[in-house]
Amino acid sequence: MFLPPFCPSKFCEEHFREHPGRGWFSRNGFYRIAKGIRIQRFICKKCGTRFSSRTFSIDIYTKRHVPYRYIFNQIKSGAGIRSISRDLNVSTNLIINRVSRMARQFIAMHASIRNQMMLKENLTADGFESFVGSQYFPNNINLLAGQDSQFIYLMNYAYLRRKGRMTPFQKELREYLDSTFSIDPWSIRSCFSELVRMAAELISKSDMDDAEFYTDKKTEYLPALRSENALIEHKTVSSKAPRTLSNDLFTPNYLDREIRKDNANHVRETVQYSRRVVNCMERMHLYAGYHNYVKPFRIAKGKELASICHGEAAGIEREPIRREMRTIFTRRRFLSRVELAVCETLVWMRWLFTPPHILDWRIPKYIYD
Repeated sequence: MFLPPFCPSKFCEEHFREHPGRGWFSRNGFYRIAKGIRIQRFICKKCGTRFSSRTFSIDIYTKRHVPYRYIFNQIKSGAGIRSISRDLNVSTNLIINRVSRMARQFIAMHASIRNQMMLKENLTADGFESFVGSQYFPNNINLLAGQDSQFIYLMNYAYLRRKGRMTPFQKELREYLDSTFSIDPWSIRSCFSELVRMAAELISKSDMDDAEFYTDKKTEYLPALRSENALIEHKTVSSKAPRTLSNDLFTPNYLDREIRKDNANHVRETVQYSRRVVNCMERMHLYAGYHNYVKPFRIAKGKELASICHGEAAGIEREPIRREMRTIFTRRRFLSRVELAVCETLVWMRWLFTPPHILDWRIPKYIYD
């Protein structure tokens, strides 16, 4: 029999308790959904909020259940949205909706674990370049990761202006698009500043006195470090150096290869590129969840390293990861019960806009409850 773990209203005192017990709610009848399935209703005695068992389900407000784990496995294996929709005989919009739901699950799980962990390694940061919608709107997906564990701590999205060799017609089209939608020239700097703040926070909570922060020699990085007044020992490495294990930027180079290989929308010269920025970042968070908490750390270095994930290699205990993964595809995570970084909140709330289109304001109610 289902027992609600807490009151779903973020204004109720029972919402933030870890173990509120049974005395705060009472059963309030039931209703039926498809195939005559009965759903129990409840009412909170403290605030009067009415809810049901589906309030705590990842399938809240859905009319059709699809296998989330199957979609997750397909996404991280390089399958496209349309290919998955054909396999399940459903629409592409339904698959996008379910990917969005799973992305919020992994964002909440990752933020919860990251806020409690202790940093035990040096950090690296770099940008993964791709595009969304059109090659006239490239981007940098900035990654903050552990140097030894390849654990992804944070990622965000920076808008870029198209560069490189172009025909006269392409240059004219770029000028027209620039006049319609102006790219923020400080986008990389502002996004990198958020990575610096997270790196400084992680280092301040650790017991490491000599933690180092490695990047390449991109000119936008130094002003960001100065503007944040971060007391970080920053070291630069040439991006032209051999991309071997001895390279201090091996982690971002490794992640660049894996993301390009495993995600259909980032394969070079692909026709499966993302059409919306928020959908691109949701798939990235889904893949980051797989990389951090599911994928083996090493498979060719003995059974010991093959039996742990990147999160465990970063120093996270196995039990918190297993506890979160048991319910990742079933129990809904609430925004009000987890502390997210700004860039994670933008993805959660679907507030990332896609140039040259305006922001999509059709935000489901259950996202911000």
